[in-house]
Amino acid sequence: MKTRVDLLLDPYLLPITPSLFIQTIYKQRFKIKQGKIKEGSRNTSAFKLALALRKANLDNEMIWLILKSHNKENVDPPLDEPELQSVFKSSEKYKSKKKSKDDYDDLQLITISEFLDESKFPKPVPIVHGLIHRGEFHLITAKAKVGKSWMALTIAHAVSEGIKCLDWFETVKSKVLIIQTEIGPSQIRERAMLVFQDSITENSNQVFFLNQRIKLDTQEGLDALDQLINEVKPDIVFLDPLYTLHNSNEDSSTEMAPLLSDIREIAIKNNIAILMIHHQGKSREGGQQTGHKARGSSSFADAPDASWTMEKIEGNSGIRLSFETRNIPSPGPYLCEQNIFNLRWSIIKTIDETSESSLFSYKEIVEHIKDHEGLQNKEILEDMMNNYGMSKRSVQKALAYAVKKEKLFKRKFGRCMHYFSNEMNAKAYVPKKDEDASIKSDETTDEVKIANNPTIVYGEQIEGTSLHRIEVVRGKNEE
Repeated sequence: MKTRVDLLLDPYLLPITPSLFIQTIYKQRFKIKQGKIKEGSRNTSAFKLALALRKANLDNEMIWLILKSHNKENVDPPLDEPELQSVFKSSEKYKSKKKSKDDYDDLQLITISEFLDESKFPKPVPIVHGLIHRGEFHLITAKAKVGKSWMALTIAHAVSEGIKCLDWFETVKSKVLIIQTEIGPSQIRERAMLVFQDSITENSNQVFFLNQRIKLDTQEGLDALDQLINEVKPDIVFLDPLYTLHNSNEDSSTEMAPLLSDIREIAIKNNIAILMIHHQGKSREGGQQTGHKARGSSSFADAPDASWTMEKIEGNSGIRLSFETRNIPSPGPYLCEQNIFNLRWSIIKTIDETSESSLFSYKEIVEHIKDHEGLQNKEILEDMMNNYGMSKRSVQKALAYAVKKEKLFKRKFGRCMHYFSNEMNAKAYVPKKDEDASIKSDETTDEVKIANNPTIVYGEQIEGTSLHRIEVVRGKNEE
């Protein structure tokens, strides 16, 4: 059953006048308190009112009349008419998410020749050449205390000045909005004073901060972000960090996919770049794609146009910065370090396979395993730590990297993992006597299986041949 408010909002059931709406509907639905709306809330209240009217299917003429009436009766001091018109036009960009059958009546096909017409479909506009473009959504991930927020400030400083980003990529001078909700205003001030110390005056109208939390998993939060973007008109927006901007379950694709999709839609609709800061999940053996290192559901790998990953390097003061991009070839990876005076990140050099191998020290392990095929994980750890002075973490990283690059192959026997320099050796290998593996074998066949069984088979390769010498030891119950 429709209430009085619903009836008044239905233009087909009852004519509506601005004064009737202000007195009857607006104050009921939006719970307007007694008194006037003061500065600081005037634009937001007008924008929310305009959105509500659009959802009620009122036409532009009626919406404008109601907005003017609201501005005159409820706002102190009232907004200037040009500013009120700006709010009105911003609300026109809003589209309801609920789709009806009529929404699919205007589907249009585009030919390849039309796509090639740059007057209709212009090339993406860069903000950071070869890395960040308008209309893109990027995800920057790292573990806690690696320097994600400093990376965001570094990028913001570079694009606000139009200087090289990370001392590497050319930029286009751009306006910046930073929504930082993990630390307080005092900490933001200290960080900004360091990063922007040589350009604070010049950037007074180029960089804007917001230190208030908005929940982007609600329509109200998305509308607030949209309105903020329309007021500031930034070219690039930083959301730092994500976990403070929602109440959803990060492990649920059902909950995170719509949130990330909404953020991406805002970037496309407003033709801006949005960079979101997020934490990495726990490490997994064998390596992952960059996007999949983000904490939470696989939506964090699927939704962004580009994923940035910052990783500490064992025995090095810098980090490894890598990218997975959708629209352009992925640059890097790079070795980055922080300036000790202004704490801005800089790229020191590109990490190719050779330099990357030296960082993770995997070559020594590969050569060592070539001389000792079938070494167990614990044996490799002992050898590399004692003979090469490598840390346990470095050895584990090197093994995972070598397997990922197919420089090493692994095979499990019982509870032990063995490593080999090539796949053929891995398949042909039979454990020796002193290894912790129980193997069952039928003397009349060549089949050898691992199992907990009183019959144990030991084998060792005959030097200079591909043959193995087999010894069968029976348990007491089989004698």
